[in-house]
Amino acid sequence: MRSILWITQPSMRSYKTKKYLLLSDGPMIRTRNIIKELLKHEKYKIYLVVPQKEQIEDLKEYKELFSDFKIKLSLIEFIPIWYPYTVQLSRFNFDLKTIENMLGKIINNVDLIINEISELTLNYKVWLKVYNHKNVPIISYTGHFSRLSENKEYNIDFYLRQIDGYLASDKFVINKKSNLNTFKKTINHLYKNKLINTCKNKFYLWDYGISTEELDGYKTKEKFGKLTIFFISRLSDNLRTKGKLFIDYINDLYQKNNTFQVIFANVNDAMDWDYLKRNVKPIYIYKQGRLTRKEYIELLYKSDIVPILYNTDEIFSLGEYEAYYTGNIIIHKLDELEKIINYRDFKRKNYEINEKSVEYNISDFVEDINLCF
Repeated sequence: MRSILWITQPSMRSYKTKKYLLLSDGPMIRTRNIIKELLKHEKYKIYLVVPQKEQIEDLKEYKELFSDFKIKLSLIEFIPIWYPYTVQLSRFNFDLKTIENMLGKIINNVDLIINEISELTLNYKVWLKVYNHKNVPIISYTGHFSRLSENKEYNIDFYLRQIDGYLASDKFVINKKSNLNTFKKTINHLYKNKLINTCKNKFYLWDYGISTEELDGYKTKEKFGKLTIFFISRLSDNLRTKGKLFIDYINDLYQKNNTFQVIFANVNDAMDWDYLKRNVKPIYIYKQGRLTRKEYIELLYKSDIVPILYNTDEIFSLGEYEAYYTGNIIIHKLDELEKIINYRDFKRKNYEINEKSVEYNISDFVEDINLCF
């Protein structure tokens, strides 16, 4: 049996409690989906690095991550480590003493490291060497590449650490072909093609993550009696998810056509529910509080339109693919809403959606990781 040390990078936390929301976190759900499918082979053991329990709001026990799946939980050993409360800080934080205390006792049983915080890959390589542990191959995964600043050669961003992680990795995972182009442009600007030419065989493409098993398990044919827009993105990042802009737009649209309703997931409590009720004219309160995965998926099936207003050419969106699989129209620009609502134009962009599932891709995933053992 092969053993994998899997280092996660949770990204969703509550604005109220500052604690992580693992069951509302796209990257965590994607990782969970891959692991549950991998463990059906029963040829692997996973050491899963996760935040400490007191840092998590929506789980009492770690095993709840996998409670909807029939897998041997004995094949997963959860390793709790303190995580900083922002993704940005996670890309810089590395406590060598903690790493040795928590991982040193199991590392010699490990055959492969999958590290979702690629900015820390070299740190792990140094740790293995300094503490005389065996040289374990590392696959690094990066969900979003930092763009090179157009105004200055260096900024507080983390693209240099991503390049550092890329060089230290045995294999480097991207989740969008367009991200590879962005990454290459950054490297070419700084190093004039030298690094790409020497490491061009390092890249894997893992552009999948939904679990059709999970989505099918909560399928419902129920629909609302009114055209329903489900805003699944967090409301805390107006520059990216455009939550406030969305609210202003639908309020104006509702004055002209009141035949639709809007439901918010409000996944990280970024906006107060009383504020939403006062300021969103077409709002429909499905649940004033945290949605469970079951409630969330059922609500996707009951809805008609899901806005994904950030750039999905650069950011892998698990929510986008889940929404499409459950029958929703995906819009990427707000003016598309008016066309749908006023003219009932229900044309859907064509996705090869089954190809985005872990079930479809697991054999390729197994082949990729086995090449690293």
